[in-house]
Order: sequence, then structure tokens, then C-alpha cells
Amino acid sequence: MHDEEKVIQRMTRLLQKEIFEELTMEDREELEDWLKTDATRREWYDRMRSRDFMKEDHRHYLEIADPEQAWGRMEGDMNRNVRKTRWTWIGSVAAVAVIIFCVTFFWGREGKIRPPVYLSVNVHESVLISLIVDDGKDSIPLNVNQDVCFVENGVRAENNTLIYDTVLRQMSEVEHHTLAVGRGGEYRLTLSDGSVVWLNAGSSLRYPVCFTGDRRVVELHGEAFFQVSPNEKMPFEVKSGDFSVSVLGTSFNVTNYMDEQYARVTLATGKLQVNKGEHCVIIHPNQQVQLGSDCFDVREVDARYYTSWIENKFMFDDEPLNVIVRKLARWYDLDYEFTDPSLEGTRFSGQLLKYDDITKAFELLEMTTNVHFTINQNTILIMKGKQ
Repeated sequence: MHDEEKVIQRMTRLLQKEIFEELTMEDREELEDWLKTDATRREWYDRMRSRDFMKEDHRHYLEIADPEQAWGRMEGDMNRNVRKTRWTWIGSVAAVAVIIFCVTFFWGREGKIRPPVYLSVNVHESVLISLIVDDGKDSIPLNVNQDVCFVENGVRAENNTLIYDTVLRQMSEVEHHTLAVGRGGEYRLTLSDGSVVWLNAGSSLRYPVCFTGDRRVVELHGEAFFQVSPNEKMPFEVKSGDFSVSVLGTSFNVTNYMDEQYARVTLATGKLQVNKGEHCVIIHPNQQVQLGSDCFDVREVDARYYTSWIENKFMFDDEPLNVIVRKLARWYDLDYEFTDPSLEGTRFSGQLLKYDDITKAFELLEMTTNVHFTINQNTILIMKGKQ
């Protein structure tokens, strides 16, 4: 481990101890000495400890890679005293997350603070979401803000969720529906067996109105998170491109966009089987299968980073900037262009709120990388920042 990394880890620990009022006199002197060596460190430290900073909603942005001790301590405090104010608890969480983030990422580089880019892009109110019935014979638009709307017998749209009643299992003829979500949107679906599907932006799912026979089969294009109702007599199968996923009852994420180099299947809970041609593998929680034209690899991951989008946030762990910008562009329904291709590999770890204005994401990324963002018409331009 490099000396700089050791210093970062040490200062991170001291800042955690300060939040929990565990600093010794020697710790305090060590922390103060470190802050004195750079005016920028002191400036950001003072700003992020201020109440005004907490009011700016920065508290939601970041989640350190391994905050188990800090989170466990704060959750324990909250459980011991449920009458504590929400502000106090969130403030503590925010202080730990933001300060550690700055130690790890901002203070590790030289640079000046740039003002945020003042733009406003929020397309989520007018996203095109459609229910296609009878295999394309009819299309029904779905309003993301509607309270309750009965689409047809046994099918209703309610609070951004399409729900199929269990009574549909008694249908004599099996009809297929397709739920299509445009860029900039997301939608939730409860199938007739009780399984729940979160469909991400730029995705579609084809499925039977009711499941019959010995399998429950759906077809996915794009990305979805599945929470499958257990049924040992009727396995649940997701087909996507040239591979399929088979489960009995579990929760998992499937990503298979045309503009991504690889498709990915990530398991959150339970156990599932991934099939592609002659390849077949069974994976367990926090494992992922990465699939491509010449790729069928299993690797260990933290599933939270691949399923966080259903909790209205993006979490990144040392992700290259081109992957991050591609997700943002899909979510905000924008195009993007790197003016300098060398920036595509810039790495970032942190957390972004999905329903925030994109300018907040830009501000965070600019704060922690030597990159500058702007929007020209409908295109995100990514360029080198000022040194």
C-alpha cells in the first residue's frame, strides 16, 4: 500500500472517531496537523461540517465503499433512542459519508473549486411508458402520476405500478403483454403470480397475462430487477438475447442493453441458473455472470451496486466515467460526447440520487475528478477541467 493511501485511511478513521466523539487528544492534534497542511482541506472540512451544507441535500450523494462500522454504530444509536430527531441522525450519516468521501477522493488530488453548472434537465414528467397488448395490436399509454386506472379486466395501473390480479390465472387463452419504458423513466410490474419486476429506462418486458404450463417465461430487453414468488413446480425463466436465467424464487438483476459491451446477471438473494449455449452455471448471492460474444465469466461483486437503481439512486464502485455517463444519459434522456477520449477511463466511486436534477450529479463528479460537464442542446459534453 502506498504511503498516501495509508494517510488517507488514517485520516478517514480519525474523522469517523471525531463524528462519534471518540478522538483522543493525540488524535485531535494529528488531525489538526493534517488539516493545516492544505488550505483546501480545511475549507472543505469546515464547509461539510456546517449546517448550511446539510441543507443543500449533499447528504444523500455519497456512500463509502465499506461503511459497516459507521452505519452499524449510527443505527444502533437510533434504535436505542427512537425519539432522536431525524435531522440529528441524517446529519451524522451525512458527515461521515461526505467527509470520508472528500478525504478519499477530493483531497487526494490538486485542484480548485469550480462553481456548479447551472442547468435544469428533468424529463421524468413526460416519459413515454406504454402497455402493448395482443402482441402489438394495441398500445395503451400509462401515466406515471396516475392514482388508479383500470387498463382492462384484472389489470390496473396504480401509483407507477402495473398490477395483474391472481384471478387472471383462470384465463383459458394465454395473452401476452409488453411493458415498454422509454428513456428517462422506470416502472414497476406485479405479475399474475405475485412476482414483482422493476423495469428500468429504455427497457421492455414481454410476459403472459397469466402463467400456464410448467414454466413462467418472460422476455427482457434492457434492464430489470426481479423479485420472484417461489413456486417449485413452475420455475421462473427470463430470456434476454442469447441467454436465459432460471429460478424458483429469488431476487436478481438482469442488464442487457444494446449499447453495453456486456450483459450482466447479478444475484441479490436466493440461487439462480444462467444458461447460454453450452454454458451453464449456478450462482449465489453477491455473484454476477458477465456475458458477451466471447465471454461467460462469474465474479464476486457487491450486489448493492447493481440493484441500487430500484431504490432511486445510482451507486458506483470505481466505475469508469463512460459507464457512468451512459447511465445518466439513459436516465435523463440525453446524448453525450467525450471531447477527450482519455477521460472515458476516469474512475469514480460514490452515490447519486436518480430524481435529482442532473446538475447535482455534474457538481459531484466535477468535485471529485478533473472533468467538466456542460449541455449543448440535448447532448452532455464531457471535457477536461481546469487544473
